[in-house]
Amino acid sequence: MEATVKAALEDFRRDGYAIVPRGLGESEVDALREVSATLFDGDSREASPLDVLGAEEIAALVFDELGVAFLRALLGEPYVVYPNLAMRKNFFTGWHVDQAFTGPGRELVWDPGYCHVSVSVYLQENTEEAGGGIDVVPGSHLTSFDGFGQARPQVKTALALPEYAERIVRTEPAPGDLLIKHARLLHGSTVPADDAAAEARDKYGFGYSAGRLDAFENNRFITHLATKRVNVLRGEQVRHERHTQEMALSYPRDFPESFRTRAERAGVVVRTFDTC
Repeated sequence: MEATVKAALEDFRRDGYAIVPRGLGESEVDALREVSATLFDGDSREASPLDVLGAEEIAALVFDELGVAFLRALLGEPYVVYPNLAMRKNFFTGWHVDQAFTGPGRELVWDPGYCHVSVSVYLQENTEEAGGGIDVVPGSHLTSFDGFGQARPQVKTALALPEYAERIVRTEPAPGDLLIKHARLLHGSTVPADDAAAEARDKYGFGYSAGRLDAFENNRFITHLATKRVNVLRGEQVRHERHTQEMALSYPRDFPESFRTRAERAGVVVRTFDTC
């Protein structure tokens, strides 16, 4: 385990992301996919946070032994897990840096020692033909697209430059592995080359956020999540159901006993809107 964590830390610090292998067998991945499928109704692409917490096999991914060891080494002990546990189905995003970490007023993310990560588990391979995961620009977490937190991010401009465009890689974690990326990493969903291949199998991805135990940093990120409860679409305010539910969660009240027990054993601090 120690060698695996050390190698992953080296990758993360250099590239802004790391793959932590879990070595799941096909039957184990299939079981997780079956559970994931039950979390969605109709054409929904995001599962309810309460349903995700209720799916013990999925929620337990937060406390994977190797993942916890890696995050302790990276973030310190104890570290914080936030309430934005998300399970998505056939979800696609373009190139971006997550909003909480880029743009005016985000100077904090360039402070020495600052570190916030997104942890993802994809339940299918990420292939050139069918997609199923994300592309990244390795090392882009060390480059500012926004005047170091003082201006509107210029992601499209950056991607038009050869020094970025030529570095794009398709991440290739095995199904069930942990893909841990720095909050400032430039990334986007892998665009499938074959639409038929992409539609042949549903794509599932689970994710959550973690950071250092720091009252100021924790409060800022929770506040950012709270602002996402309402979006403006075509001039009208639209409530975002998943973020609304996330902000209503209270720890430990709304978290299953199995989750609370795993958090205590792992020494992980869970922050919700009312405890931050």
